[in-house]
Parts: sequence; C-alpha cells; structure tokens
Amino acid sequence: MRLRYQRGCLRCIQRKSGPDCWEFLWRENDVAGKRVRRTAVIGTVEQYPTKDLAQAAVNGLRMCINEDRIASESSAFQLRT
Repeated sequence: MRLRYQRGCLRCIQRKSGPDCWEFLWRENDVAGKRVRRTAVIGTVEQYPTKDLAQAAVNGLRMCINEDRIASESSAFQLRT
C-alpha cells in the first residue's frame, strides 16, 4: 500500500453553549489495519477568527501525524522483509 501525506480536514463545529470551535479530522490505521477517524479540537472561533488562522495553528499537528505515519509504515515494512 502506498504511503500518502495526510492533509486532514478542518471544520467549524457548533457547541450547545459557548463559542463555536475548530475541529481537525484525519484518518489512521489501527493495529488491525482498519481505518479509524480521529479528531482534535484546535481552538475556538474567538481564538482563531478565520479559517486561515486555524489552518496555520493545525500545521504542527499535521506534521506530527505524518511523521508518526512514516515511522510506523517504515518499521512495518522492515518487519515484512
């Protein structure tokens, strides 16, 4: 299977009380190889009023996700050979 860069998805979600917040979504493989959706709250709309500011805040998390994927995929490849 080809290793791809995860860009994820950023969306604004409404809360019952309090300000709306930015949520980042991405997918990972679990130990059984099944695709699982993961989410992380980035911050409120008050902290990041525009989508561009929220995207900039998510860049560090996106890099960590992709580094973890590369490390796990390369170690799995080494175990197979």
